[in-house]
Amino acid sequence: MKLNLEGALEVLRDSDSICGDVKEDTEKILRVLCGKKLEEEIYYGIGDRFEEKEFGEYILAVTGYNRVLLVSLIRGSRWGNPKEVGNTNRVTKKEFDEMVGDGSFKLIKK
Repeated sequence: MKLNLEGALEVLRDSDSICGDVKEDTEKILRVLCGKKLEEEIYYGIGDRFEEKEFGEYILAVTGYNRVLLVSLIRGSRWGNPKEVGNTNRVTKKEFDEMVGDGSFKLIKK
């Protein structure tokens, strides 16, 4: 039996009836079953700091249940609008890229 990892993960992430911890554990199990290394995914978490070439340093912050955004450490302003994510402690690269849009951010401190 061949397991479609991306399809299974998408269904898992879109499910509102499964809590965050169960989603994480299930994702790990799916990756092992499919022979995928867990390290392949890039995740960001609350408090991670980023540098934007033109506007300086930002920190990833929580604004509400499963909602994050980047806040400038220099001006206190935010970058865009809050983004709903699957888990605020494991923001995927895709979720992060959707949140920052055209911004050019580089991770400087986890």
